[in-house]
This record gives sequence, C-alpha cells and structure tokens, in this order.
Amino acid sequence: MIYDIGANIGFYSLIANTEVVNGKIYAFEPNSRVRKIFEEHIKINTSKIANNNIELLPYAVADREKNIEFSDDVHQKDGNTFITQSQVFSNAVNKIMVQCVSIDGLVAKGFAMPDVIKIDAEGAEYEILQGALQTLQTCKPNILLATHDCHLPGVKDKCVTLLKKLGYSLQHTGNHNKNVAGLDDYIAIYTGKV
Repeated sequence: MIYDIGANIGFYSLIANTEVVNGKIYAFEPNSRVRKIFEEHIKINTSKIANNNIELLPYAVADREKNIEFSDDVHQKDGNTFITQSQVFSNAVNKIMVQCVSIDGLVAKGFAMPDVIKIDAEGAEYEILQGALQTLQTCKPNILLATHDCHLPGVKDKCVTLLKKLGYSLQHTGNHNKNVAGLDDYIAIYTGKV
C-alpha cells in the first residue's frame, strides 16, 4: 500500500505501479488542472496498470480535515502550495479552494495502512507528518520525503527532528533540484532507535 502525497501528474505512482501487484496506490493531487493530466497518463498506461490499482484522490493532505486556499499558477513549474509564507503562494495569479484530509483521518475511516508514504508537498511536509503521527507510530511505513525549505524555511529540520524522535533513520538522497536551494530528498526507515 502506497500513499503518494503531492502526486502531481503521476510520475511516482506510475513507476510504483510496476512494483505493486496486489496492493493499491492512493495518489493525492488537489489541483484539478494537474489531476486531469494525471488522469490522461492513467488512460495512456491502462494496459500497464496492475488491477487498476491507482486511485487518484482530489485532496490536499494536511494535519487535519479542513478547506484551504491553494495556489494554482500555470506558470509555476515547481508545483503549487497552500503554504501562505511561500513566494509561490503569494505570487500566484490564481488561487482555488481545496479540501484537506489527514493520513490518520483516512486510516480511521478504513483506508488501508500505508507501507510506503511519498511526500512531495511544496513546504507542507511537516504539517502532513503531524496528521500522520498515529499511523507512523502504529505501522511504521517507509517514507520518501522531499523537503522544501525554499517554500517554508525550517521545514526540513522540523521533519528530520520529528522522524528521528519517532525512531526513523534518515538517509539524505540528494538535492531534489540542484538549481534551487532548499530542496532535499530523504528516505526514512523505521529502526526503533531514538
């Protein structure tokens, strides 16, 4: 079971699909314009998608259920966000209202526990982890984490500190985009060592 948070146009979900035969991929993308491109990618790749196992959901993921304003700027190549402190948000030509869910809330409603959580959410990473604390402590999924200090300074350190407190070991896998400072990727695996 994979939760792809910040699924964008489906790149990670489609790759993960090649490895997930009996499970499911929940892909979260709140921006309807971007989600339509993902839907087209699903149609193009239908024959390669095992058991129709990708479920595309129209939500942002956060610390709790709520409605929020979300930037929707077609000229923003690096993604959109609901982080109001971000230049991407403040400079956005268009903003839309989107519904947020939390991982803990979804699990409480009967969604399967994740084995892997991929988070690429333009500065909202810490808030997402806050909404997943019970799930992280219960099922200890592996986490692929892209942090965005360029959108919200300090979010990387907050995420790393929280995950280490929860018993995760983090491996820095590089900079997401070497042209932009403040984008870092991690793999977090539960080791139980605090």
